[in-house]
Amino acid sequence: MTPDSRLPRPVVFFARHAEKSHDGDRDPSLTHAGILVSVAGGGWLRAQGAPIAGAWATRTRRAQQTAALLLQGARLQLAVRRVTGLPSQLDRLGPRLDGFVSGAAGAVLFVGHHPTQALIERALGGGAWAVPDRHRGAIFRLERSAAGWSCVDVFPGGRGAG
Repeated sequence: MTPDSRLPRPVVFFARHAEKSHDGDRDPSLTHAGILVSVAGGGWLRAQGAPIAGAWATRTRRAQQTAALLLQGARLQLAVRRVTGLPSQLDRLGPRLDGFVSGAAGAVLFVGHHPTQALIERALGGGAWAVPDRHRGAIFRLERSAAGWSCVDVFPGGRGAG
C-alpha cells in the first residue's frame, strides 16, 4: 500500500432534485412521491459510510427541499447552503467542484438539476452516468483518484416527469 492509497478519497454526492409538482407555480415544491424518494435517498447516503460535512443546493425550492430531506433521511443536522452563480462554462465548473470538496472535512452533497448533471459530467471528464433523464432524485457518488473523478455508485431515485 502506498502512502497515497491510505488517504481518503474526496467524495461528492451529486443528487438531482426529486419529482416536482405541476401546480403552475414558477418555483414548485416536491410531490409526495418526491418527498419519499428524497428521504429514501438519505438512507442510501447514510449507508455509504462517507460522512457528509457540507451540503449545497441550487436556489430552487425543489433542490433546497431535496437537499434538506436527503440530510433528514441520512440523520444529519446540517444547514443546506444555497449555491449562487453556478458557472455554466465547463472550464470553471470542475475547479468550483474541487473548491467545494477541498473546503470540507468530509464528503460533500450537491443538489441540482438535469442540466447541472450534464455540465458536471462533462466538466469532470466523464460520460453519462447511466441514469435515464426521467429519474428524479438520483444520487451519484463521485470519487476523485489520481486518474480524476469517476462515478462509483448510484442511487437511482424515482421516475417522474418533473
